[in-house]
Amino acid sequence: MNSRIILPVTPDHPLIGIENGFRDETVTAGEIPVFHIAAMAPDGKARVMPVQIQVVRQSSEWNITLHNGVAS
Repeated sequence: MNSRIILPVTPDHPLIGIENGFRDETVTAGEIPVFHIAAMAPDGKARVMPVQIQVVRQSSEWNITLHNGVAS
């Protein structure tokens, strides 16, 4: 037996959704990142909302060296 229920989520405060608009989820040096932003009021309608975004560089590169069999 299968069943399905849909419950609306009704927060008591406005929400924003942010999606990156760049390829492979990366931005190269000198490239201007593009974001798609949506703001919604608690009633589910679109609303204007000021947003400040700070882009922080994040690197996922790791350097692991072995010395006498010990990683550092």
